[in-house]
Amino acid sequence: MDRYTKAVLTVIAVALSAIAVHMWAPKEAIAAPFGVTATTLGDLMDAAKIKDPKEREEAGRRAKRGVLVIYVQGGSINTN
Repeated sequence: MDRYTKAVLTVIAVALSAIAVHMWAPKEAIAAPFGVTATTLGDLMDAAKIKDPKEREEAGRRAKRGVLVIYVQGGSINTN
């Protein structure tokens, strides 16, 4: 095998290794892909603790807007 072939194969091997490492490296999950912040249980509990009815209603609206809804069309979900 000549030097050129070894160099090309080495570059390919390094590139594939970098791709594999990038796929397995931990990264932050994006909970809201469209910029909407997701509502947490803590947000709902905080909204329930507000004494002023108008503020509590507004906090409840904000929390409901942050709930992510996922529609599944077709297929089946097996829990076995």
